[in-house]
Amino acid sequence: MLLLKHYANENLCKQLKDFDVNLVQGRNYKVLMQEHTMTVLKDIMQAVGRVERRDTYLNTEIFLPSDIIDDLAIQFSRLKKEGNELIFQSMSLLNYKLMEYCLNKAESESFKSDEEREAFSAKIASNWEAIDSFFNNDMNSRLNDARQGDKSATKLNDALRSMDCIEKPQRYINNLLALPEIKQDKYFQSVISNFYLDVDISKKIRLCTKESNKKILTDLADGDRVYKPYESILPKYNKTIHHKLSTANEVLQPIFKLEKKLSKEILPHPALIPLFKGNLGEYMFKQCLDIMNIKPLTVDEMFDKLGARVYELFDFYILFEHELFCIDVKNWSSGFDKEKLAQETHEKALRKAEMIVEKVARERKLHVEFLYVNTHQDRNAMNSKQEFDDNGHIYYMNLFKVITQYQENIPNGKYKLDPKKKSSLQNRLDINPSLIKLLSGVSNE
Repeated sequence: MLLLKHYANENLCKQLKDFDVNLVQGRNYKVLMQEHTMTVLKDIMQAVGRVERRDTYLNTEIFLPSDIIDDLAIQFSRLKKEGNELIFQSMSLLNYKLMEYCLNKAESESFKSDEEREAFSAKIASNWEAIDSFFNNDMNSRLNDARQGDKSATKLNDALRSMDCIEKPQRYINNLLALPEIKQDKYFQSVISNFYLDVDISKKIRLCTKESNKKILTDLADGDRVYKPYESILPKYNKTIHHKLSTANEVLQPIFKLEKKLSKEILPHPALIPLFKGNLGEYMFKQCLDIMNIKPLTVDEMFDKLGARVYELFDFYILFEHELFCIDVKNWSSGFDKEKLAQETHEKALRKAEMIVEKVARERKLHVEFLYVNTHQDRNAMNSKQEFDDNGHIYYMNLFKVITQYQENIPNGKYKLDPKKKSSLQNRLDINPSLIKLLSGVSNE
């Protein structure tokens, strides 16, 4: 019914064979999120109205989380623009005060004029094009140079893949600008200097995204959703890491703590989010390898033992005697369109596997296994192939896995235990046991 309502509003003809009821994929997901934000607005207004009916003197103070206020400011701003005077005229006094508060917040944290807003949005779009060109053209060219043995190109790539991009943004930029090839090119300097948004603006303006144009940012008065890049970059909190036997705790707990320390003002340009997600995924996988006491090949070792031509075809190479593991790390979010992404990944995996076998395995007489590891705590579409191989050498799996087991109930002094319940089902988040088993033969213990 939800989808039919939106289709009817668009006045489009749609055949039954094209009707997709999956609400977590593609355009349907956007419809779902629009309905969710409007439902939140209605629920908040209903709750405020109930408080008002119980307190005729209007002395009650109502506290709402700041992110809810931001969302309400966006919704009220949108309603105000669309000529919904009747809605505002029918509001209760307290809801009208809430609306005024939110609209004042939207005005104070938005650009002073349409011209300022449009100039900022245009700059974001222009920088997006420059950043895209830098990675799709210049960096691709430098990766090819690296595959010819150019070590300066590998230093540039290593600097771009550093975790400083999240932990210490200013040091990240300074290290990039200090590279000789960046120093010699003012265009590169300009692109890298725009990797993060202007702090003077992000301090004063609540930046938002627009559904109609993903390549711009705007403000509360004009946007559809508050821009929170680190929510899509960093892993979501999972309480199962606190299980005393969780093997993921050591990897994820520092990242959850890092989230609280991140500056809310030094925000990455939206074009950099895929890179930063990838950097974090590789960092988490490297931490897991350290826990398993496994050392991947360094760049120099990879050049020497496999040849420069395989550089960056995979994120990690692990070589043990005559067995080679080629590992690509993904950090897919829980967003939509994952089935298409998974299929593209599989097709690319087959091409890269063929290339490695042809260029390395046959020449050096190595047995090769290919792993695609998703570091995001989520069920992705590729998990239809998870934890088994394709044609004997390609594996897909999650880095972390929730393990559900019965555990003995032990009194902790806080709660009385039912003597009849000696054990209970408990969840813990572990490094995937299948991954540990697959790599167990290459441990450096």
